[in-house]
Amino acid sequence: MKRNFSFGARKSRPQGWSGLSGERKEALDALLQGYRVLAGELLQDVFGIACCLPASHVTIDVLAHFGFKASALSVRTDILNPAFTEALKVEGLEYCDLSQRWLHAHPEARVTILGSATAAEWNSGVGHTVAIAENHWLIDASLGQANAVTEDVGIHMDHVLLSTVTENFLAGRSALGLRQPVNGCRVQYSAFINDQDFLQSPAWHHPAIPAVTDALIEKLENVTVVVLPDDVQQAGA
Repeated sequence: MKRNFSFGARKSRPQGWSGLSGERKEALDALLQGYRVLAGELLQDVFGIACCLPASHVTIDVLAHFGFKASALSVRTDILNPAFTEALKVEGLEYCDLSQRWLHAHPEARVTILGSATAAEWNSGVGHTVAIAENHWLIDASLGQANAVTEDVGIHMDHVLLSTVTENFLAGRSALGLRQPVNGCRVQYSAFINDQDFLQSPAWHHPAIPAVTDALIEKLENVTVVVLPDDVQQAGA
């Protein structure tokens, strides 16, 4: 069953809205689906392909305008191409086994990593950042940068990805593997919950952030979002 949502000129948190259930949850779901469609190309055009910091900042500010709380989270993102996923099945290995002990037999198996292996290695050059909305949604507003490779290895990501999250992921206790492949690729996020160094990066304070935020708010206030069931990623079990 599909539903239509229009947001209008909402300037502050609606009175009586608290928690994330019922109408408020449906409104957030719809807002994010609209954001996914409208934001990706604009964010990339203004901030460049590797734009996770300003893109996450804009995402947080847009959600705040519509009355939803969000925060930035430093992550590592592993994207396994379709051939990698098939090779794992052949070898009978775990979902995201990146060890070299078997890869030599599968040169077609490729992985793109956004972010660093550990939080200690994070910096504005190699880190990756997403937004977490209401402790329920992960919004990766710059996932399209995974496509910026010189060789086509079968990794084709959308500009913006949405997925529900788990408590264990938000607590840093386990990775977040998406239940369904993204254009044939497996995607997994690992959280660096204690890393706040990105807040000191010049990219986090990009001067174009307010203008891009306002432009996206205006677009969202003047669009009707058609919400389709099962149209977003769910966290894996």
